[in-house]
This record gives sequence, structure tokens and C-alpha cells, in this order.
Amino acid sequence: MFRITQGKGFQVTFDNGWTVSVQFGPGNYCENRDLSLLRSVEDCESSTAEIAAWPEGAREPGKSPCDNWHVFKVYTDDETGEVWGKECVKGWCKADEVLVFMAMIASKPKQEPMYKPDEVDPYDGIADYLKPLVTEHLNEGS
Repeated sequence: MFRITQGKGFQVTFDNGWTVSVQFGPGNYCENRDLSLLRSVEDCESSTAEIAAWPEGAREPGKSPCDNWHVFKVYTDDETGEVWGKECVKGWCKADEVLVFMAMIASKPKQEPMYKPDEVDPYDGIADYLKPLVTEHLNEGS
């Protein structure tokens, strides 16, 4: 399923139930971040975008913003190791990075939890790791 979001980006929901959001308008973490929110975004373009992904049901009322979302970075207390924050949105991504991220999310099993507390930054280095996976995923449709 494809969805236009507020005229400044889009969402794609894959067969596995995961949704990827790609946003590049005013207020998003992208080249257009500082544009006026009142500006028309009819012909909006940007060299960068913000990305996020969540499984089916993760945006239901009562869920916190990052419950079960893909986590790009985890912040922990240096002394106790306790998690005090997570980044569930990654900004200033170029088109190639957006494509790799979308292919990674599309290849996930249905609603597999992506947050693992022992990983500091599960997105670090993902582009190199995923090159064979992306190629394989794209060739499956041929």
C-alpha cells in the first residue's frame, strides 16, 4: 500500500506488515527542515529525507512513539547501562540509503521485533551489510 502524507512525503506498507515512512518537507529532518510550515509543498523536492519504520499496530493509541519501531540508535547511561532513549527516526538520508532501508524492512519477517537492547546502533554499517540482500531482493521480482 502507498500513502501520501501531508503532501511532504510518503509511506509504503509491505506484505510483511511493516510500514516505511519517507518524509522530506518543512519540519522534517532533511534539507527542507527550516522551510515555513505554511509554505505550499506541492512541488517539494529535497536531496535528503528522514526515514522511519514500524510494524502493523505499532502506531495504535496507547503505544509510546518507539514501541516496536525500527531503532537507529540506543542511548544508555554510562554508569548503569540503563537505556534512557532511542532514535526511531533517522534524518538527512540520501536516496541510496533510503532504498537500502526500504529493502531491509521489506525483507523482514512479519512483525519481527527490531529493537535488541544489547545493540548500541543496529543501523551502523547497514548499507555495506545489505548490498547482497538488496540485490537478491530486487532480483526476486525478475
